[in-house]
Amino acid sequence: MEKVNLGPDPNFSICAGAYGPHLAPTLVDYPTGSRRNARPQGERRPYSAFRESGILLNRMGIEREGAERMKNQYFGDVRDLFKYDLVLKVMQGTRRLKRFVFIPMLTPDDARSDGSRTDYFRARAGTRNRELVEHLQACVVEGRRDIREIEGFLASRGLEVSVYGDGMHPFDRRNRAEYFTSIDDRLLYSSLILLDPDIGLEVKDADEKHLMYSEVKQLYRRMRYNSALMIFQFLPPENRPTYLYRRCMELKGLTGDEPLHISDNEVIFFFLTKNKALKGEVRKALEDYGRAYPDLSLD
Repeated sequence: MEKVNLGPDPNFSICAGAYGPHLAPTLVDYPTGSRRNARPQGERRPYSAFRESGILLNRMGIEREGAERMKNQYFGDVRDLFKYDLVLKVMQGTRRLKRFVFIPMLTPDDARSDGSRTDYFRARAGTRNRELVEHLQACVVEGRRDIREIEGFLASRGLEVSVYGDGMHPFDRRNRAEYFTSIDDRLLYSSLILLDPDIGLEVKDADEKHLMYSEVKQLYRRMRYNSALMIFQFLPPENRPTYLYRRCMELKGLTGDEPLHISDNEVIFFFLTKNKALKGEVRKALEDYGRAYPDLSLD
């Protein structure tokens, strides 16, 4: 049994579910009894092994009295198929990125119908990844719509994965500053860091569903030379080229890096890097992905 504890207040774990400063550090019993990144290269563990070993389990209980249900209503929809398949391909296509760090911004469930689109084979991307399709479909059908369900799946595909946050306490204006400043520096080394707000980047009347430019700037400044930021964004109902140009120039003004981006014309992912070599690797991975799914738009 290994203890995964990356800080005095463990808001995260590696390949282990999370689960926050309010809980004890997660204990992980890996199927092989050794560190995941020490196993022979190319070895793939079945996803069932991760579930059976307890990697996705919060040892103190996922549901707690008084805990709000977080907005997992999105989990498992066609946008997640695009998102997680793209993460896999970028990680597999880059030599410098060693870990995937997922930073969700979960707000409480609401009465909206978001997340109802699960017609995977009508999606514009991800449909070739049958294992991911089957996994997301099973999560939806079996009532396991929880972002922590993706952790073991990605780990079983050879990725080192860290999911930040406890999954039970809402992301809101009151805790957002602490939420970002508490991210351990060790997660920002050689990592693909996904920032996943409900809607996307800051707007005039931004709230907890938006990622602020100050938060992007802070994480970009803190991340190391061989890391990359990946930012989720819904495309708004405005002229697409105009919108993309404005967002790209705003992000470049914040960071000095003009972002790469890829879109299915409903959502877009921006990528920010700090060095030309890594940017070239990410660009090639996106181009390869775009060739596999010609309905996508690249920069």
